Amino acid sequence: MHRQRLTVKVHVFAKLSIVIWLAGLLLLAGHVPGTHGKPFIGPAIGHEGLSEARKPRRRTPNSSHFVITGAPVVKTASGAVPIRLDISDLHDNHADLFNLYILGLRDFYAMDENDDLSFYRIAGIHGRPYGPWQGVQGIPGKETGFCPHSIILFLTWHRAYLLLYEQLLQKHVANVASRFIPSLRHRYVQAAQDFRIPYWDWSASIDNPDHSIPTYIAEDARILVTETDGTQQWVDNPLHHFDFHPCEPVPESFDGKWQAWTTTLRHPSSDDVNATSRPDLFISHFNDWNGQLHNDVGSDMLQNQSFNTYSKSHLEMTHNLMHNIIGGGMDSDEDQFWGHMDPLEYSAFDPGFWVHHANVDHLFALYQSLHPTRWLTPENIFASGTYALPDYSTVDASTPLAPFWNGKSGFFTSNDLRDTIKLGYAYPETQRWRFANDSAFEESVARAVAAAYSPDWRALVAEPAAAGVGAVEPGRVVEWAVRVGVDKGALGGSFGIRVLLEGREVGRVAVLMPEGTEVMVMEEGEGRKGMVVNTTVGLTKALVDAVVEGRLRDLGEEAAGGFLRGRLEWRVDAMSGARVQATVTGEMGLEVMVVSNEVTVPLDPEMPLVYSGTWVEHPEIVVSGAAGV
Repeated sequence: MHRQRLTVKVHVFAKLSIVIWLAGLLLLAGHVPGTHGKPFIGPAIGHEGLSEARKPRRRTPNSSHFVITGAPVVKTASGAVPIRLDISDLHDNHADLFNLYILGLRDFYAMDENDDLSFYRIAGIHGRPYGPWQGVQGIPGKETGFCPHSIILFLTWHRAYLLLYEQLLQKHVANVASRFIPSLRHRYVQAAQDFRIPYWDWSASIDNPDHSIPTYIAEDARILVTETDGTQQWVDNPLHHFDFHPCEPVPESFDGKWQAWTTTLRHPSSDDVNATSRPDLFISHFNDWNGQLHNDVGSDMLQNQSFNTYSKSHLEMTHNLMHNIIGGGMDSDEDQFWGHMDPLEYSAFDPGFWVHHANVDHLFALYQSLHPTRWLTPENIFASGTYALPDYSTVDASTPLAPFWNGKSGFFTSNDLRDTIKLGYAYPETQRWRFANDSAFEESVARAVAAAYSPDWRALVAEPAAAGVGAVEPGRVVEWAVRVGVDKGALGGSFGIRVLLEGREVGRVAVLMPEGTEVMVMEEGEGRKGMVVNTTVGLTKALVDAVVEGRLRDLGEEAAGGFLRGRLEWRVDAMSGARVQATVTGEMGLEVMVVSNEVTVPLDPEMPLVYSGTWVEHPEIVVSGAAGV
């Protein structure tokens, strides 16, 4: 088998003493009860001498801790809860709620940045300024935020994070509503009861490339609102940027250029203090990549894979690309400067973070509705610890999600967050109370997924008469992809892997790591395995285009496999846009493999695709390194 695996042996003894010290510190801390009253001990995996690691330290909740309950719910006989709406729906069809949303954000942003419940401090939980929140202390010397990335807690931790944000923002919204003049007050107070944070469904936005991103997200620095006195005023748009006041309430808590920028920037014009955002690049990059986003979301949601795989290798990786698209720094020529949305430690200050992550949670909820029995299974996080979660811990659905207090026995766990209705919200597709039974509900969700996220090539292969346009026979098509595996710690920061077909980029893998991360390339074995992220880059749309153009007969193994030979390349770029040279890519544990999967296309266009569940490897189709490897 010709598998392109590029590795290097790197000794880790220089860090061993630090790891052993951390293990000893954790062991000396003694037994800390878990949420379910059991000790939590990770297995002896990874660095020599590290025998076990415990759950994050926590304190018993008391009146000084902010307890997360979610936004309040007005109980109904049906069990209905307020709906998180797509932001376009909120803007176009719920004008009063959208107005309250903007005014509530303005008040949230204006809070004293030293207040733990200010927007600044809530955003800082994710990354900088590194430090405790609500009494939750971190691991001494750990220079990172609370957020878990590239581990199975990613989706549930961010669900708790959004719940906290929503609870606080709803309070500001209700307060704004209560301040309206008497003639408008009742109307706005009633609207505020149903407020939930909106999501921006970037994965469904492929029908209108001229206006693919709402202007109030991408372009409008000012926005028209109805003030509480009833007058209409143009105000700073809190969906477009956040102004720091000041940038660093705690000196030296930010680094480099981030200390000088007093407002969040997207695709900045430079790294200088006077840099400005360039919304045209945000829009153009999104238009270039929304096809991949759309196809990946639909394909990943339907494949026969575990929750752990879906979370780490698919939805999180798609989420990473959106951070790049919003923030910038994707190319070496015109777009080489990072905006706030790019590095994990600053991204939550960008207003786009919240509508983006609300959509990630929306997609997560759809996946749960389609696959209700799939859930987290225990997994070691290797060297992917957080501010409060030690490296080499084994985590599962009962792992405490610091720093989010649930007011009962400590922190929320993933199990506490499984049902969004119990948390006080649902999405348009997940209103379970409207259905008589589970099967009717699941069919409704499946139809919604098919309508919103079927791949853009489906219509070309679905009809029996279209057997020559990609399908190997009516109703059956072979989907093609490049599977990429790479050591995420290899470059000491974020990077991207591009896949090119005939010299044209057809897909990209975005790996997000904290800025300035120490290079962590590891020796062969379980330690390195644990640092490898795996995902796929779809080729099917490009191949269908080749069929339509008459250059390819169909998507079957013989025709498409032959077409791909000699036409595929990969390259690795640092987040600055600079191409990573061959000597470095040799240290990345990089695996690149062409794979295919048989897909059944139902005759009913409202039903989703059905995947065979088995990806077939094609080692005979070589993907060459564009960097010369």
